[in-house]
Amino acid sequence: RLTRLEPPYLLSLFIYFLFKMQFQPGHAGFKDLICSCFYCTGIVLGDLPKISTVTWSLEIEIQFYLLMPLLATLYLIDRRWLRRGCMMVLAAITAWIGPQKLNLPHSYYDNNLVRYLPYFLAGLMLADVYATEWRGTVPAVQKRGIAWGDAVWLVGWPLLLLVFIPDNLMTRLAAPALIFLLYFAVFHSVWARKLMRVKVLTTIGGMCYSIYLMHNLVMEACLRIVGRFLPHQANPAMLGLFLVSIVPIRRRSPGWE
Repeated sequence: RLTRLEPPYLLSLFIYFLFKMQFQPGHAGFKDLICSCFYCTGIVLGDLPKISTVTWSLEIEIQFYLLMPLLATLYLIDRRWLRRGCMMVLAAITAWIGPQKLNLPHSYYDNNLVRYLPYFLAGLMLADVYATEWRGTVPAVQKRGIAWGDAVWLVGWPLLLLVFIPDNLMTRLAAPALIFLLYFAVFHSVWARKLMRVKVLTTIGGMCYSIYLMHNLVMEACLRIVGRFLPHQANPAMLGLFLVSIVPIRRRSPGWE
C-alpha cells in the first residue's frame, strides 16, 4: 500500500487542502490535514474528513488492515462448516452492535470498522470459497445459455439498493449476505460474467482509485465554471455536471491503482 496507494492519496490530500484554503477558508485546518494523513479523522474527531470527504472509507480500510492478522486466525479452524459458521456469527454480532450498545455517538459509530466489519467478513468468506472449493481457480466461463447466477444478478442488484435504504438490524444482516451472494453468483453466470469482462468496464475499474480520489475536486471545479449554465432542477443539473466532469476526471486518472 505504501508504494502503490499512499503517494496518490497524500498528493490528492494536499491538492484538496490548497483548494480549501483558497476557496473555502476556515473550512478545514492543519489538524484535519494531519488526521487525514494518518487515517484517523473518524476515530479522533468522530466526523467525516473535511479535507476530502470521500476518503472516509479509506480510514475504515486501514482499520481493517490492522485487524486482519487477528481475523486471519479464523482460517486456522480446520472444519469448513465451523470456520464459516464463526464468520457468520461474528458478522451477526457486529451487525447487532449499534451505537447505543457501544454508548457511542452515531458520528463515531458510523466512522469505525465495527459498523462495516460484516462486509469485510463477507469478503473473507468469498476468499475461503476461492481457496478451498475452487482451489484457486474460478469456475470456467460458460459461452451459451443462462445460468442461475444471471437470475440472481437480475433480482439481487435492485434488491440490494432497497436493502440499503433503511438502517436497522435486518438490513445490516441482509446487506453483507446479499453482497456475498452477488459476488458468488457472478462466477456461476453467463451474461453477468460477460458483462464484467467488457473492456471499457475493466479499464475504468483499473482507474477507480484515482477517479475516487479526485472526482469531487474536479466536479466542484467544473461546477464553478459551468454552474450558471446548468438547470435549476437538481436531477438535470447533476446529469449536466456529470457529462461536463467525466472527461477531465478520466483524463486526470492515470490508473494509480
